[in-house]
Amino acid sequence: MVIGTGLVAVHARASLDATVMVIPVPVAVTRAPEVAAADTPTIPTVTMPCTDSTTELLVDDHLPILCWGDRCLAYRDDSATSVPRPATPPSHPSEPAAVVSADRVCTDARCDRLGPKLRLAIDGVDPSELSATRDHAAIVIAGRAARFEVWNRAADRPISLGQPSVDEGEVVNVDVIGDRLIVARACNEYCSAIASVIDARGHRHGSQFATAPDWGGESARIIAVDADLFVAFGGFGELTMIAHGQRVTSVDLLPGSDTQPHQVTVHAAPLDQDTLAALWCTPSLCHLTRIRLGRTESGSAPAYLELSEGVPLPSCSR
Repeated sequence: MVIGTGLVAVHARASLDATVMVIPVPVAVTRAPEVAAADTPTIPTVTMPCTDSTTELLVDDHLPILCWGDRCLAYRDDSATSVPRPATPPSHPSEPAAVVSADRVCTDARCDRLGPKLRLAIDGVDPSELSATRDHAAIVIAGRAARFEVWNRAADRPISLGQPSVDEGEVVNVDVIGDRLIVARACNEYCSAIASVIDARGHRHGSQFATAPDWGGESARIIAVDADLFVAFGGFGELTMIAHGQRVTSVDLLPGSDTQPHQVTVHAAPLDQDTLAALWCTPSLCHLTRIRLGRTESGSAPAYLELSEGVPLPSCSR
């Protein structure tokens, strides 16, 4: 028996009006006598959806929906059915965000004044570059000369974020998650940023984990599942669950057998309070994966991450 290259047919339960492609796969063949060209059997083929720049991940009735314009497929486990494009879902009520102005920070009618030093520090800063934790304890100044500052509002002084080291470079992003912050530093190599959760006093909570630097792309970085539950995605397939202001656990989307780093682009959306859908892609292949935020029998807080096997979707440009 020898190994040859053929084309294998597999059909999803869908109209496949979406973008499709035919891909070759290795197949095992047995040596056989030569036959005339007219007697050569038809080569098997596979027809399946592929992803391109128009592919969108949407959610409808707790199911992940992939759309190419108005052509959509709904996925239940590894089976797909053709569905209409979901209507724009109604906006769900969420916690109001804290708004930082020249002399105070307010969440709806609740306001706290800023100290004189902090007011001076934010003078002339674009309001879009200011954010605050839910409890108004920490104020973030982002983007000034590509630098980040975090201030303790009550103490009216900046929080030390530490100095760059051999392993950890400059701060590349600061994100608000509830009453705490995710501070990400460059890794100084070809890898994801190195992140920590800190509070308004600069104290760390939990161990470090990987996140994707905010380089202006469309890849998901941090998804809020609810007010105190977040999932952070790294640039090379890492993902971390953060519950109640502390890192809980981390897993990898890429299999452990991969010996070379593959940069991963992620689009993700919550399906319900315990599950995310993620369309994650390397340069040549995408997967649609369900991420379950598992809970232990003894506790109500999520304690582990569980990944479904995932549905492979090749790139249309392959």
